[in-house]
Amino acid sequence: AESQALGAGHLGRAVPQRDMASAYVTIGGLQVAAPLATFVEEELLGAADDAQAFWEAFRGLIEEAAPQNAALLQQRKALQALVDEYHEDVEHQEDVRVGSAAYRAFLQEIGYAAGSSSPPQQLATEPVDAEVRSVAGVQLVVPCDNPRYALNAANARWLSLLDALYGTDAVVPHPAATERIPEDGSYNPVRGAKVMDFVFSFLDSFFPLVSSGTEAPISYRRAVGFTVEKEVFGISDGEGEGEGVGEGEGTPSGVLANPSQFKGFAMSEAGEVSQVVLEYHDLHVILCFDADKARSLGFDSSLADVIVESALTAICDFEDSVAAVDVHDKVNVYRTWLGLMKGDLTATFAKKGATVQRRLKADKVFTRTGHADDPVVLHGRALLMCRNVGMQMYTDMVKHPAADLDAIPEAFVDLLVSAKAAQYDLQKADAQQTAKGSSRLLRNSRMGSVYIVKPKMHGPAEVAFNNMLFNAMEDMLGLKRNTLKMGVMDEERRTSLSLVSCMHEVRERLVFINTGFLDRTGDEIHTAMKAGPVYGKRQMKSQAWLKAYEDGNVDA
Repeated sequence: AESQALGAGHLGRAVPQRDMASAYVTIGGLQVAAPLATFVEEELLGAADDAQAFWEAFRGLIEEAAPQNAALLQQRKALQALVDEYHEDVEHQEDVRVGSAAYRAFLQEIGYAAGSSSPPQQLATEPVDAEVRSVAGVQLVVPCDNPRYALNAANARWLSLLDALYGTDAVVPHPAATERIPEDGSYNPVRGAKVMDFVFSFLDSFFPLVSSGTEAPISYRRAVGFTVEKEVFGISDGEGEGEGVGEGEGTPSGVLANPSQFKGFAMSEAGEVSQVVLEYHDLHVILCFDADKARSLGFDSSLADVIVESALTAICDFEDSVAAVDVHDKVNVYRTWLGLMKGDLTATFAKKGATVQRRLKADKVFTRTGHADDPVVLHGRALLMCRNVGMQMYTDMVKHPAADLDAIPEAFVDLLVSAKAAQYDLQKADAQQTAKGSSRLLRNSRMGSVYIVKPKMHGPAEVAFNNMLFNAMEDMLGLKRNTLKMGVMDEERRTSLSLVSCMHEVRERLVFINTGFLDRTGDEIHTAMKAGPVYGKRQMKSQAWLKAYEDGNVDA
């Protein structure tokens, strides 16, 4: 009664009450929490799938892998006990402090720092999408328990440079009174002019224009017209015979210094060129031309906006950025990932007095000059990965009474749902999208891969174990070997000291390694707890071990 009263009155808001315990469904030799069992049978599984067989197969994986998971966690404890004993010995504390050869020898002797069992080899991960393999760009992490946030991250592939600059302090870090954003939300043309100065400088630097006659530099700020003809993107500065090329007349007075940067264009309903696609280092910008809109914003140019390719990848997080404390929370996480993989996830919410529905954005389709039947199609969304929880987490969402397991590793369930949900995306590979890109079959991976990030693995033995788990899941779901790609998070001390060996264990499915200050620092503190006090955050960032960690990660 007391908790209900607190729930009803907390901060003046009504807080929904729910039974934290759940009934269980017995299926496939397992006890599965009812909300999870219902989600799997009614949403996750396809029409041809049999729930009984699905859970039976998962039971077999549990029986094989759960004892190994427990043994590896026990090994963590045993190694930590040996390290604690060494650290508590005052004769060793100076060795620990300076990272001496004797300390390194001790860590190798007990198996804490594993030497490479084989020489480094070339990674052989295939196939991999360009966003992972060859194009450098931003990666987001988004909590997967919030569909709206997840959609925002997925749709952050293409964003307005003008909006980003106008709405932040990037261009005007210390605005004068005349440069501030008005409190009523109205447009400030003085601030807008500073934004356009930056935008023009950006375009002039990366996509320079030259005079079509003299090859002298021309700035985009002088562009009043634009045209696409003879496979050339050109502009008019209003001072020569190119005036009026926006209507397809005359000769452009400026062209791209590097014509190969021009990739395609789109026409407005009025039959005028409305968008032009340019490329630099496999990243794209879209120039949006609208003379009326540009004039309303106080711009002399007809350039009204610049859309830039922004977040190339996004990690949908099941782990650190969500608080999934029971089966209801976890099913919500799984449902969001499933919707992303099916391509039908939506979020409806109120904004500025109106009801807004958000969904995944379609691919962007442009005309290739001289090749109208072969359009340029640019992926409309960030390539999505998901991050499962670490192997130290256990859950009672699934129980195996016959094996005396009242809880199983939560990462097993994460992997099961992550991979099964992603099969919906893999099945789109054979579907034909229309030439205009109007099909709602929104693919995530065009290469037929599933990207799963694994956190908090301690050393190569644990990485090898997770590779075995991925193999078993591929076999269970009938996937080709190494369809499930792995991102290895280098955030534990044992992994850092044996990173090349860790990479070797997943050399045919590894897609990235990373560094992370917070988790890596946490494990350093945990490991060295018996060695004495540690530095505070500011001083810790300048310690030799942290620089060695980051350098070693890049070297590996």
